[in-house]
Amino acid sequence: MAITGKQRSRRIDRNYTSSQDPSILWKRWFGWAGLILGGLYGLWLLTPSAAKQLSTGTLSKAHHAWNETGCDQCHAPWSPINTTSFARSPEVIADNNRRCNDCHKMADHYPGATEHSLLALESCVQCHHEHLGINHNLLDIADESCVRCHADLAKFVIDANRPLSKVTSFDSTNGIPGHPHFQGLVRDPGTIQFSHTQHLRPGQALRPGDLSAKTWDSLPLAFQDQYQKPKKGSDPIQLTCSDCHERDHPIAGFETLEGPNATSATNSLGRQTNAHVLYKPIEFSKHCEACHQLDLPHKLDFKDKNQLLDIVATSQQQRLARSERLQSTSNPSESSVDEENRLRIAGTASGQDLIGLIKQNNPLAKTEIFKTYACSKCHQPATDLAFNNNLESIVAPSSLPTQWLKKASFSHGPHINIQCDECHKIRLDSNDLSLGNLASDVLIDGIQGCQKCHIVDEAKRREAQVDGVKIIARADCIDCHRYHDHGPQGTATGSGQTGLGQTVTQGSTGTASP
Repeated sequence: MAITGKQRSRRIDRNYTSSQDPSILWKRWFGWAGLILGGLYGLWLLTPSAAKQLSTGTLSKAHHAWNETGCDQCHAPWSPINTTSFARSPEVIADNNRRCNDCHKMADHYPGATEHSLLALESCVQCHHEHLGINHNLLDIADESCVRCHADLAKFVIDANRPLSKVTSFDSTNGIPGHPHFQGLVRDPGTIQFSHTQHLRPGQALRPGDLSAKTWDSLPLAFQDQYQKPKKGSDPIQLTCSDCHERDHPIAGFETLEGPNATSATNSLGRQTNAHVLYKPIEFSKHCEACHQLDLPHKLDFKDKNQLLDIVATSQQQRLARSERLQSTSNPSESSVDEENRLRIAGTASGQDLIGLIKQNNPLAKTEIFKTYACSKCHQPATDLAFNNNLESIVAPSSLPTQWLKKASFSHGPHINIQCDECHKIRLDSNDLSLGNLASDVLIDGIQGCQKCHIVDEAKRREAQVDGVKIIARADCIDCHRYHDHGPQGTATGSGQTGLGQTVTQGSTGTASP
C-alpha cells in the first residue's frame, strides 16, 4: 500500500529547524581553529626563523652563483630534500647526497664501524643547512647533530660490545659525563731520549746549579747569534721553547710567551690567529748542533763504502790530534804508524779496528759506530744493523707523531696568547731528570687542561670567571672534529686535517702537541 504525503510528513519533527546538530558545532570549532592556526603560520613565515621552511633565503657564499638559475643543481623535481619528511628513504637520500658528492668528494662516516642501513639514512642537509644567507657558514654544525648519535653510540655501531662513551657535551653538565679522556696520550711512541727539564734549566745542567752548565761564551761563534746573550757571557745560557720549536708562521709580539718564565700577552696583541697551526720539525743542524757537536756527520751513507771510510778515517784522525797520548807516546820504540793504529783502535767502544770492520762489510761496523760516537745519547739502534741491509740509518726512526690526537684537529693559532707551560707541564725546579726524559712521557695536561677554558655549562662558566679565568672559550664538537675526518693520515679526509681544512704535519722532539 502506498504511503501518502501526509504519512511522510508525520515522520519529520516539526521543530527540526530549531534543533542544533552536534556535527555542525564541531565543524565550526574546526573552522575557527584552522583560521587561527593559518593566521599564526602566516605571521611566522614573516620571521627570519622561517627562512629554512620556505627555502627561499639567499644561498651561502659557496653556492651564491646558483641563487637565480641553479636550483636543479641540488633539488630534484618532486623529491623532498628534507629527510625528516614522509619521504625519508635510502633512495631519496642517496639521490640528494649524490648531488652534493658531485662537487664534494666526501667519504661515509666510519663505514667499517657503523651500521650501513643507518648510514644510508644520513643526509648531507641534516647538518649543512642552506638558504640562511651569504654569511652563513655551512660548516657551522650544531652539537645536536653529533649528540643525536653519540649520546648512545651503541645503537649505531656494528660492534656494540666494545667500550663506547656516551657524549652529550664537552664538559660534564647536570651530572651527565662529558667528553672522555683523550686517546693517544698514554704513551709517546717516539724513540728520542730527551729531557725538557734539563734543557730548560740555566745552562742545561744535569742538576740545578751544576757547574757543568753551558755558557754563551762556550758556544761556537757560528751558533751564538741563535741564542739570547745573557748580561755576562760567562753566565749560563737560558733556552726558551722558541729556541727549538718554531712556528709554521712567525707572529711578531708573542715571543714573551715562549720563555720559561713567560708573561701573559697584552690585549693589543689580539686573541688568536689562523696563520699559526703547528710547529716545524726539529732539525739537528739548526737546533741541536750548537751544544751537541759530533765527530761524524749526523747522517751517514752506508751504501757508499769508500765515502764512509773517508769520513770515519778523517774523524779518527781528528780525535787522535786531540789526544795528549799522541804527543807523549808511552812506547817510544813503536813506530808512529803502529802507535796511531793502536790509539785509533783503543778509541772505539769495544777496542776493535773500525776501519777494518768497514772494509770487511762486517755487521759489527754499524754497532761500533753507534756506540763509539755516542748515538745512544739520543737515539735507539735500528732493528737490523746488518751492513748490506736496506736501512738508511743506524738509528731507529724517531717516530714522533705528526698529530697526537688522531681523531681530532688542533691548531696553536687560537691558543697563541696562552703560555706554553699552561698545557705542557714541565717542572723546571725538579732534580728528577726522568720527567720529560723518557719516550713514554707525554707532556700534555690532558682533557682537564682544556676544560679549564672550554666550558659549556653556564654555572661553570660563571664559576671559572670568579676563579680568574680570563678567556672562556666555546666547546662545540666541530671545533675539534669533522664528520668526514677519518681517512688515512695525510688524505683529504684524513686525521692530518686541521679544523681549517688544511693538511699539515708536525714533528717536534718530545713536545706533545695535540
